Amino acid sequence: MIKKWKGEGNSERTISELWNKYVPKHLLPRLHGYEILMAPYTIAHLKIGLALYETGYRFDSGERVHVYLTNALEPPNDKQLTLDFLPALAHEAKSVNTIKSAQRFTVVIGNPPYSAMSANLSNEVRSIIDPYRFVNGKRIKEKSMLRLEMQLQDDYIKFIRFSQILIERAGGGVFGLIVN
Repeated sequence: MIKKWKGEGNSERTISELWNKYVPKHLLPRLHGYEILMAPYTIAHLKIGLALYETGYRFDSGERVHVYLTNALEPPNDKQLTLDFLPALAHEAKSVNTIKSAQRFTVVIGNPPYSAMSANLSNEVRSIIDPYRFVNGKRIKEKSMLRLEMQLQDDYIKFIRFSQILIERAGGGVFGLIVN
């Protein structure tokens, strides 16, 4: 049974037609994901594509799910844009740089690494947790400052701070993450 809907102008449309117009115009442009590992990146594309397919959505040739192969904590950069031997990845890097620079997010969901030894040690990434070194404008002083610094440099803490920055930039939002 195909459900029909009578909208403005009294023209009948199937729900499937309406859904296939809604997804590329209103849903896909609002969903963005970052994944650092190739296998989960590929699986994310497959699972999201399959979930949309099961709802009756059919992708046009130029459409895609906006999941990018990138490190969420790294700021936009042009390092990957010189991958002449892999133009698709260079295009992907350019697209994610645009998203990282301009997009505002009101919902941030994450699965940060559970590793106390950070893999993100660039000065830019290390500095995002600077506000966590202070309470009421005063620098935290602990007996074991080395331990405090090690805990602050945990990628888990960096992801929390990254999410906070994204939500502040958007003016509000919600944040959820998987915890160990």
